[in-house]
Amino acid sequence: MAKTDGRFRRVWWPTLNDTQSAKKAVQQGAWYAVFTGVATALIATLNVEGVTHNFLDMDAWSFVDASIILVLAILMFRLSRVASILALALYAAGRVIEIQSGQAQGQGIVFILFGLFYVNAVRGAFAYWRLSSLSISPSQAATVK
Repeated sequence: MAKTDGRFRRVWWPTLNDTQSAKKAVQQGAWYAVFTGVATALIATLNVEGVTHNFLDMDAWSFVDASIILVLAILMFRLSRVASILALALYAAGRVIEIQSGQAQGQGIVFILFGLFYVNAVRGAFAYWRLSSLSISPSQAATVK
């Protein structure tokens, strides 16, 4: 990663010029997916058990959402392009539903910033596989000598 990138850029729009920076971007998105999945499951559990009363409008069906995002997170850690795209699509669909239902007032910048974790995961997954296919494998290096 370029040393000249500022802190804001390193977090929200990293330069993906090698496999390490690409892998880091995917992992950052995967960790955000883990956080999202665990938080969703925790809030749903509190709502279902009656500890909270319908907090964030989550019910037992939210466990399905949490399970899907956690599976996608596992696949994202394995640098899956498809899982990264699906996680971004699931995040975007959730935000669209929140906006249409009127639950998202004043959260536009938050949606965009946290959505960048998933966008960067997609960017990173594609960059990783593109960059890794350009590099020479150890077996190829032995034959080049």
